[in-house]
Amino acid sequence: KPLGLTVADCLEVQRHAESRRVPVAVGFNRRLAPLAPRLTAMLSQHPGSAAFIYRVRAQRLPPTHWLLDPVRGGGRLVGEGCHFVDLMRWLAGADPVRVSAIPLPGGDADNLHVGIRFANDCHGTLVYTVGSVLHEPKEELEVIQGSRVFRLVDFRTLHVSEGVRQRRWRLRHADKGHRALLAACCEALRTKAQMPVTALDGVWATRCTVAARESVQSGHPCEVAV
Repeated sequence: KPLGLTVADCLEVQRHAESRRVPVAVGFNRRLAPLAPRLTAMLSQHPGSAAFIYRVRAQRLPPTHWLLDPVRGGGRLVGEGCHFVDLMRWLAGADPVRVSAIPLPGGDADNLHVGIRFANDCHGTLVYTVGSVLHEPKEELEVIQGSRVFRLVDFRTLHVSEGVRQRRWRLRHADKGHRALLAACCEALRTKAQMPVTALDGVWATRCTVAARESVQSGHPCEVAV
């Protein structure tokens, strides 16, 4: 991940893969984290629009880190933000249509607020901050769907609130789905089934992060071109 640092690069990979019938998988492992499918199943029980609030508290990187290199890593938004955008798109079950982004106070260019509107009227918010307090969760996803609130914390704990009813699942260790993704890819190769995360998913993630970067630069929301 990401599939490419530009939309054109992603589309080129997708075209070559399709024309040559070569399977392509993208490393968006969070979809296969054990608690993510459980969250998806509960959301599907009551179809309807949902709001996603994804808070990411990232550690500061040295200036020479490859991720910060616009040529090698694409910067934090494109190179890492793709994970969070993809998970919200997967949970929403629809493609993004509009993206807006603004820098957060503090003077750090990597601190961003990204808003995404999906085709089914779901809305996603990514609050990405660098150099935050270490004892806070690195990743915290809150999903609001009607009277139900879901909180997925560091892919270790899932809280569900529905009226007076409270439920919680907790793993012994945080699991972001790396092993599950590799296993699913191997199984897809063995059975010639579709990969769990396809080139098209990679295209959409880069479309969103590039649109967010353009929105920051222009100061205006961006339509997500297909």
